[in-house]
Formats: sequence, C-alpha cells, structure tokens
Amino acid sequence: MEKSSLLKEYRIFAVIVCFNEKQYVAQCLESLLTATVPLTVVVVDNHSTDGTSELLAQYGEKIVHLLQTRNLGYGIANNVGIQYALDAGADYVLLLNMDLYLERDCVEQLLHAAVRHPEYSILSPMVWNFEKNKLEKMFFQTLSVKNDLWEDDFRSWFSLLCAGDRPSGTVYRIGAWIPAATWFVPARVFREVGGFSPLFFPIYCEDEELWHRMRRKGYEAGVVTSAVGYHDTENRGKPSWPAELLVCNQIYVKVLNPDCSWLACYTRVQVLAVFRMVKNLLLGRKDALRYNINVFKSLWCSRRECLRERQCIARGEGIGIIRNLISDAGTQHGG
Repeated sequence: MEKSSLLKEYRIFAVIVCFNEKQYVAQCLESLLTATVPLTVVVVDNHSTDGTSELLAQYGEKIVHLLQTRNLGYGIANNVGIQYALDAGADYVLLLNMDLYLERDCVEQLLHAAVRHPEYSILSPMVWNFEKNKLEKMFFQTLSVKNDLWEDDFRSWFSLLCAGDRPSGTVYRIGAWIPAATWFVPARVFREVGGFSPLFFPIYCEDEELWHRMRRKGYEAGVVTSAVGYHDTENRGKPSWPAELLVCNQIYVKVLNPDCSWLACYTRVQVLAVFRMVKNLLLGRKDALRYNINVFKSLWCSRRECLRERQCIARGEGIGIIRNLISDAGTQHGG
C-alpha cells in the first residue's frame, strides 16, 4: 500500500499517561509531533505536581491535554485516553509511556505492519535503552520467552539484531505478552475486548490481563523489527510502589482468568495480604503495614467486581472501557 494512501486513510491516536514526568515530556512529544505519519497526541495527565501540567499546557493545540483532578492510576487513565480516541473515530491507538521516545518513522513502520497483518492485536517496536547500546530490560525478558524469534537458537535472534537492513513491516510473533510501554493496537480490538481492568490500581499487570483477553479472542502479539523506540527504565531508579502491589496484582491476573480456579486464586491473594500485614507488623514497618491494610480492604471490597469481570470475560464481553470515566474523573482539556 502506498504511503500517501496510508496518510489519508487511517486515523492514529497516540495515548500517553503521565504523572510527574516533566523531564521526559519534550523528547517524547517531539518524537510524535515530528513523526512521518500524522497522528493525534492525547496526554492523560494524572494530576501531576512537578510542573508537568504547566509544561504540557504550553503545547496548546498541538496535543490534547486531558488533565485529571486526581491520580487515576495507569489502567483507568489509559482507558480515558482510549475512550477519547474511539469517540473521535480512531483506526489505531498507540499506547506510549512518557519516558519513551520513538524514531521518526516508527509509527509508520507499525502502521504498515498492522495493515498487512490484521491478526495482530498488539504490535511493538524494538525497544532499546536510552544509551542505545542494548535492548531495554523488560523488552528483552519478553523476547526470552519461547517464540518465533528463538525457534532455532540464540544465534538466529542475535543475527536478526545485527542485521542493518531489516525488512520494512516484517512482524515476528511473540509467544508471551508485551509490556504496554509501546502498544500499537487496532481500535476495533479495544471495541471488542474492552480496555484495562479498573481493578489494577495504581499500576502493574493490567497490561498482562488485557493481553490474556485479547489472546482468548484469537489475536497475536508481535514485534516489528524495522520500528525502533528508546525506553528509560535504567536511569529512573527503583519503582516507588512496594513489592506487595506487584505480587497481589499478579494473582489478580489469575483471578480474572476464567480458566483458573476462582476460589483458589482469590483465597491465595487474601492469605498473602494477611501474611504481609503480619510480617510488616512484626518488623515495625508502619508505612508498609498501612499499605497492606489498604490492599486487603481493596481486595475484599472488590470481590464482587472481580467475579463480575471474570464472568464477562468468560462470555467474551469487553470490560474496562466505561463511557462515563472521562466525566467522572473530572477531565479538563488543557491547551
């Protein structure tokens, strides 16, 4: 398909969720605003307090700035941006972290691949670190899972990386889920399976659960090696969220999976929460203990919502995209 027809035919929306990431705004947004294909940039600002909101406002009409009155968390904030894109008639939605930027032709390469391979619900570029000397850690871990890139041995994968002339639009299927730091998704997929589950707050594992829903519909995930991005996960320090959050959310993924035992998984996550509370109480970790208590309350209060979402997934219904999320969240249009 000719590039000119691609430019005219498809509407692409880039959705970026940010919270206190002022240092990354310019590099990320400029990589999108100067892309070789036109796209609408939607930034969902989770009530930043470090000057990010003021910096985003300076872009005016170049971007759609959805300023929130509180921190919605990663999943719900992405749903706000996704819903905006769907309501505006998007054909494709690019989910992007603010601490990541793309080569100018990256979106064009993803678009070419997506048009030629409609069986993929998720396409990702090759994601390198900011120093551009090695693959980003989580992205490499994703590739380490059994998939087409490793069908012979490590030598074939290494040879692919070293190839200077990677074929444009070529997709390599990945056997596992790809972190949502860079997802290029057909809008019809979100309309079919829904968005991120609101149960995963504030962050972690919501992308894995959404991928499982896509997989149940028969979709694939792949990497477009001619598309390149750079992610700063090595210089920003350790995550600010405690380990308890990651562990509990990993079990949430199983709780929402109709193929796993509901009672076993839910009991396990509750026992784990109680164990963490006792451990932090004995160690005198007051902040961690307060967090554990809040997690336990959240898990108990969300049990019915968990079961409802699980039943929706079993019936093949979409979850996560809720039309009143934008108004309920107190969204303000910046600019």
